[in-house]
Amino acid sequence: MRPKLSSVIRRLEPQASQILLCEHSTVNPIKADIENVLIYNVREASFARSSRNGIMFRLTQSLPKPSPDGEFYDHLSEYSFTEAPERPDSPLIEFDLDKMRNPFDIWWAATAAKPVEMPQVVGNFELYVELWVPESLKNPGGKIKKVFDGIIASMHADLKPSEEAIEILAEKHMVDKREIYDRLSAPPNPLISFDANRRLVKPYRQNVQWHPDDGRCVSGTLIMKQSSVAKCVVSLRSIPSV
Repeated sequence: MRPKLSSVIRRLEPQASQILLCEHSTVNPIKADIENVLIYNVREASFARSSRNGIMFRLTQSLPKPSPDGEFYDHLSEYSFTEAPERPDSPLIEFDLDKMRNPFDIWWAATAAKPVEMPQVVGNFELYVELWVPESLKNPGGKIKKVFDGIIASMHADLKPSEEAIEILAEKHMVDKREIYDRLSAPPNPLISFDANRRLVKPYRQNVQWHPDDGRCVSGTLIMKQSSVAKCVVSLRSIPSV
C-alpha cells in the first residue's frame, strides 16, 4: 500500500496558488506524530512535485468518511490540493536563516529571534510557517520535519539540559557551550510548555537526537515564498482539546 500511495503522490501537480493538504481523520488516539503518519512514513521524496508551493498536515478527530468502495475504516488519510491560507493575525516570530541542514540549524536561528508576547500553550497547537528563500527548494515536503522540529524545539525551555549533548553540539557546530546552554534553558520565546522531566536534546551515538513535543502539533502549514534573504515567519496558535 505504501509504495502505491507514494507513486500516486509523486505524480500530483499543484496549480500556482495551491498547496498540498495532507489530512488524517479518526476518532481513535494517534500514537505517532501526525506529520510522520502523513509525510515522513510515506516517503519524503514522494512530495517533491506536489509540495513545491507548500504543504499542510492536519489531524481531524472525526469519524472518517467511507472509502470509494463504501467501507468504513477507523483511519483515513487523504491528499488533495487547497488554496494557500492567509497569514494568521496572531503574534509573529521572525528570524533569518543561514542553513537548513538539520534541526539544530533551525533551532539556532529561531532562538535568536526577538521575543513576542502571548500566553504559553499548554495543550495541542497549530503552527504556520512561511519559509522565504532566494531559490525554490526541490522538496519542501522533505524539509518540513526538520523545520518544524527546530522551530518547536526553540519554543521549549529545557531547565536542565544534557551537558553531554551540549558538548557534542558545541564541538560539531563550533559554537560556545554556554550560549547553547542559555538558549536551551532560557529561549527568547518559551511559548510551548515542556515537561520538566524530559530533555529536549539527548546524546545519540556520536551525535544527538532532538525531542521536541511535536506530537501536540495537530495542524501545520509550510508556505514557500521567494526573497533575496532566507528567513522564517512563524505563527503559533493553541488548539482546544476535543
